[in-house]
Amino acid sequence: MKKAIVIISAILAFIIIAVAFFSVLPKSSRPAGTGSTGSTASTAGTTAPEPPPPMPEPTPAKYFKFEYFGQIMDMQTGEKLEYYTISARNTEDLPEVLVIPAEQNGVAVRYIAENGFAGAKIEKLVVPSSIDTISKESFAGCTSLKEAEVYSRFEKGIGGTCFYESCFEGCTSLESVKVYVEDTDGTYATPKYISGGIREKAFKDCESLTHISFPAVINSIHDSAFENCTGLKSVIIPDSVYTLLPGAFRGCDIESVRMDGDNGIFISTEDYLIIKKSKSLAWCTSLDKIPTDGTVTHIENFVALERAGVTEYTIPDFVESIGEYAFVSCKSLKSITLSDAITEIPAFAFCGLEKLERVDLKNVTSIGGNAFYGCISLREIELPDTLKNLAGFSACTGLTGITLPAKLESIGGFDSCTNITEIALPSKLGKLSGFNYCTGLTAVSVPKSVRTVLGAFNGCSEITEVTLPSAGRMNNVFNDCAKLRSINILQGIEYMIDAFNDCPSLSEVVIPEGTSNFTNCFNNCRGLAKVTLPKSVDDIRGSFMGCPYLMDIYYGGTMAEWENVYTMDFEGELTV
Repeated sequence: MKKAIVIISAILAFIIIAVAFFSVLPKSSRPAGTGSTGSTASTAGTTAPEPPPPMPEPTPAKYFKFEYFGQIMDMQTGEKLEYYTISARNTEDLPEVLVIPAEQNGVAVRYIAENGFAGAKIEKLVVPSSIDTISKESFAGCTSLKEAEVYSRFEKGIGGTCFYESCFEGCTSLESVKVYVEDTDGTYATPKYISGGIREKAFKDCESLTHISFPAVINSIHDSAFENCTGLKSVIIPDSVYTLLPGAFRGCDIESVRMDGDNGIFISTEDYLIIKKSKSLAWCTSLDKIPTDGTVTHIENFVALERAGVTEYTIPDFVESIGEYAFVSCKSLKSITLSDAITEIPAFAFCGLEKLERVDLKNVTSIGGNAFYGCISLREIELPDTLKNLAGFSACTGLTGITLPAKLESIGGFDSCTNITEIALPSKLGKLSGFNYCTGLTAVSVPKSVRTVLGAFNGCSEITEVTLPSAGRMNNVFNDCAKLRSINILQGIEYMIDAFNDCPSLSEVVIPEGTSNFTNCFNNCRGLAKVTLPKSVDDIRGSFMGCPYLMDIYYGGTMAEWENVYTMDFEGELTV
């Protein structure tokens, strides 16, 4: 009996010693686990990652093309490297499951070539940890691809994977992206240098992607990285990310965004994400969730996900500026009032809000291109006297009239506003563009102050009369105006390019003295019969072609002077 007790005591003592030994063993001496899946994000240095599945056998080398690079300097370590880039030998001949090999002839495969596998009919992709860069458009348009597994590595405190521009763009069947971490140090501490990032349009139009979560292998998420990923509802951003660019999740109906940890760059709650330094609201669940404690002064691009159905909203006075596309997700909005502090509305800020009926612009001085594009319920706009630059109301088909402020210096936009029947351009206007395909307009009078007319009044099929002052430049104007019969140019024009083409109702054109140069103008004006040109003209190349009834051309100079004019052969009779 005593012998049995001694034996049991010895066994217990051995177990206690063993437990104590392994509890003090350094982490680097323990077996290295690896991995983090697309549904579970690791907090680097605090949470032990899950072991990933073992790498499957690589696809045979016969399916690939390898390009060798030797004695290349590693910009991170200073070491000289040799490696291969890889691409498909034939994208039509790849297996459904594609496993990129980690090496070739004992040398690492580190880069997937640009367009290397674009359009391939693969269904599953496995990328080994040897790959540093998934290059531009490398798997773009792989519409059968459903699953991607990417192994990323840390070594000596350095690591990450670069997802370059459009690398998976248009992979419409892609449902899952899983990123695993392999840490050769075995410590899983936050790396000293993270080289990875998700570049522009990397996952654009991956409409089947429902969840994405990266471990700490990326440092940035760029513009349009997940644009139009309409199935994406939840985003977990690792604390290794220091840059989140505007528009990263453009066109997504995100319900949840959170940081996995606190890196001091962002303020993250279940309702909003704020960039601390710039006091920019990067994302929120609803307009009424914007914090009012001074942490926000700017509403960033693509942030206001309006799930509460707010129809009227007044931007708080503490908001000093808004970003492009800031309110495009607020589809219920019928009325918007800006804060007194906002002076500029950037491009596309409110575009596509089809229910928007009223806008109070307060103290705005500038409205960017297409700021209110496609707001079809707008009937009238009250523009403030402070406004100087306007370019924002194209495709507002409900607009019936606009009153332009007297201090306006430049105007653009208003393309395809088909119910606008007349416009009164202010006398101080200097630059004019837009109003293309405004099929309700019947007449246009451009004020004398205008020195530049660019890309204006094309396709205005009901315009019958145009009055133009002396203008410095005219380019791409009044083309395809089917009913235009009369052009009254008051004084000479410095130069005119691509103007008044395809105007079949024009019968006579008089170009005033002082005009020296007009090219590619008055082509295919099939009703044109008479043209008067000034002595000052010296270049009319590419003009008056396709005018079969042009018989009378009057020139204000001598025949000798006419011979110095750059022109083309007229079929009609020239009178000097």
